[in-house]
Amino acid sequence: MMRIAAVALAVIAPFLFPWPLALVLAFAGAAFVPLLAPLLGILVDSVYWIPGATFPYATLLGLIGFPAALAVHRFMKTRIMAA
Repeated sequence: MMRIAAVALAVIAPFLFPWPLALVLAFAGAAFVPLLAPLLGILVDSVYWIPGATFPYATLLGLIGFPAALAVHRFMKTRIMAA
């Protein structure tokens, strides 16, 4: 349930929160679904696109964060949790 909530909050964060908090929530959601980082970057760049913009910075940040999110996801997946 927490995974679904983290991903859903990360998707709606660019519309509701300031960009630093949206960035933190995006990386928190990407820990569960690593492909979420570049997809959110594409979403932010397409929603907030300006005709004079020269470079899609949010997509670049998502592509940079993807390997880190993939490493965190694999670490969380293989870690043994004792109750």
